[in-house]
Amino acid sequence: MNHATSLRPLAGLLLAGIAAWSGLLPAAAAGTGPRGALSVIEVDGVGLGPIPDAPGPACGPPGALLDVTFPVPPFVGRLVDIQVTLGFQPAHVWAGDVTAQLINPAGTIHTLFGRVAATTATACGDGSNLVGPYLFDDDATPASGGFWQAAAAAGNQAPIQLGAYRTTNSGGAGAVNPAPPTSLRATFAGALGTASTTTWTLRLRDHGLGDTGTLAQATLLLYVDETLFRDGFEAAPPP
Repeated sequence: MNHATSLRPLAGLLLAGIAAWSGLLPAAAAGTGPRGALSVIEVDGVGLGPIPDAPGPACGPPGALLDVTFPVPPFVGRLVDIQVTLGFQPAHVWAGDVTAQLINPAGTIHTLFGRVAATTATACGDGSNLVGPYLFDDDATPASGGFWQAAAAAGNQAPIQLGAYRTTNSGGAGAVNPAPPTSLRATFAGALGTASTTTWTLRLRDHGLGDTGTLAQATLLLYVDETLFRDGFEAAPPP
């Protein structure tokens, strides 16, 4: 079975259903914002596959990187909002093993989630499973309260409920459980478009020997405000 293909319709349901019907898309994307509709750039990840296992023997030290890339086409405008979907198939057993980070073309890093429920350097974290698809969005209001809470509610060897979640920092030394939400917008919004294709990167690492899984679906959505550029108030980026 093509794992990426099997998860893609579910991710689409999250984007069309959870995001639009539950109001998680930015207000302007629905045509209700002060500047009208936003342009949406949707890019599927390239380089999906198994997440390399950690070397062990204890939890904490990471394994080799899995870097999935998003080739973002040229655009004119200002980045207003961002969403990411992820799906795992086969499931990644033991969610507390995995760290997922989004990196923009300038090298700025934002953690989507990482080492869930681990509060020390060598803790193994939560034993639930990553399946999804999961939509990471600044306006998500999951009933569980957050990704760490959803993992705790799932229990060992059970999948974390698919749905929309806020991002969180990685667990590890000094982390608190549950981790508080963080903001994709605060990290990435405001960047201007470019005249050439740029590459965003989704970086995944495993931190616990023996439990593995595969990233089978990843989508990056960028919401761009073109209004000021169309109206001539700002100059477009140079070619």
